Amino acid sequence: MALLMLAMAPLALAADNVKENTTTKIEAGCIIPDIIVVSVPGNADVLINPLQIPVEINNENVTDQIITEPVSIHNMSAAPVNVTVNLVGQVKSGSEMSIVGLSTKSSTSTRKRAFVYFEIQATSDPDQVNWDSEYDAEKHLILRTSNKIRKNMVRLDAGDENAPSGNKCYGAFRLTGDCTVNPKTPWTEADGINATVVFSFTLTS
Repeated sequence: MALLMLAMAPLALAADNVKENTTTKIEAGCIIPDIIVVSVPGNADVLINPLQIPVEINNENVTDQIITEPVSIHNMSAAPVNVTVNLVGQVKSGSEMSIVGLSTKSSTSTRKRAFVYFEIQATSDPDQVNWDSEYDAEKHLILRTSNKIRKNMVRLDAGDENAPSGNKCYGAFRLTGDCTVNPKTPWTEADGINATVVFSFTLTS
């Protein structure tokens, strides 16, 4: 209580000198980054690997049916951002394959089909990513030939020069999924897909 009384005493003395109708004006400003700065790669390579042949990625053998080279975006802004993803795919000209909306793992179809989805993970190190083990409708975005959008798909921490080293300012992303192993019409080098990913960013807390 002694400390409390000492702290309040000046306020009591000051109150004796307050005149009627005296006001204090307080002006509050808003501090936000001048711009959002995010580094986005121009392209990435994806492999369709029906027979799950080992492919070396970052000195490791990967046997997924849909393989993406390591790629990420980097938030270099002074504040966190939410990332919205717009995704659309296209089968390469001359290919007889199709992009489907359901996994082919339990399918008995002999058609040449691929189930492909987009995954993005916030990380402090794009070379060390904990990818999800399977498709999750709440977190991932299926590749189709029409535009698919997921708002605020991931949050990236601030990543400017003043940000802590452990901030998850990278958004590592990939296309993954599965495909028909032995379709009636065999897979050839003519088969493939093109995918366009558009990222949008908004500041967040």
